[in-house]
Amino acid sequence: MAANGTTSLPIIDFAKIIGPSISRSPEVLEESELEQQKLFQAFVDVGFCYLNNHSIPDYARDNLFSHAKRFFALPESEKAKVETGESKGFHGWFSPARTSGDSRHSDLKEAFDVGKENDPTRPNQWPEDWPEFRDDMNFFFEKCHEVHLVLLRALARQVGVDENFFEPHVNEKDHFFRVIYYPETSRTAFQDRLRASAHTDYGTLTLLFNDESGGLQVRRTDGTYIAAPPIPGCAIINGEMHSMKLLSSHC
Repeated sequence: MAANGTTSLPIIDFAKIIGPSISRSPEVLEESELEQQKLFQAFVDVGFCYLNNHSIPDYARDNLFSHAKRFFALPESEKAKVETGESKGFHGWFSPARTSGDSRHSDLKEAFDVGKENDPTRPNQWPEDWPEFRDDMNFFFEKCHEVHLVLLRALARQVGVDENFFEPHVNEKDHFFRVIYYPETSRTAFQDRLRASAHTDYGTLTLLFNDESGGLQVRRTDGTYIAAPPIPGCAIINGEMHSMKLLSSHC
């Protein structure tokens, strides 16, 4: 947060954007249009924003963080049973060594990747005897997809094309959903390695849900980096890509 208690990133109210689905009153329609304009301008000016009232239940997020904590605490031998790789469509567990070609300087993190369920070309991998993990991950994936479509429709309207213009490109749900864990480390480790090096994602939009540990920084269009601390009830949206990430960190 900034010194005055406000955030440096715009805060978009998703409930206002979808307001016309509940009421078609002139006030609600005007409010929705203004919020969509604010969303578009946030991506033009900053590239990132917070999304408040995003409609994804708190319990769904809490379940995933609980599963993530349990999964990443498993012995490496157990996680290796679902380790990802090219032959597995890069779905499954990413070991810390796999996040970089040089294990001495790899990012200090590990991850678990999920794609569309029942994709025969890139099947998901799931830990055995843990149906809640699978069900809750898939539920969150679908809810993020729903939010994604609403935002793309809003952005389409702002650039003057049909609101469904982007949907043929995303209806196959060719997203990836990444749960990331940053394990506890020492200050000296940062002499050679980073938590997560500077990078850009790809696609159309990213929905990020980070925990209270924070640590996320974003690069503004002017090249400066600013902190993006977690705000309860908000997701952070990166306006460049269509992957979906759940960020979990521990310092």
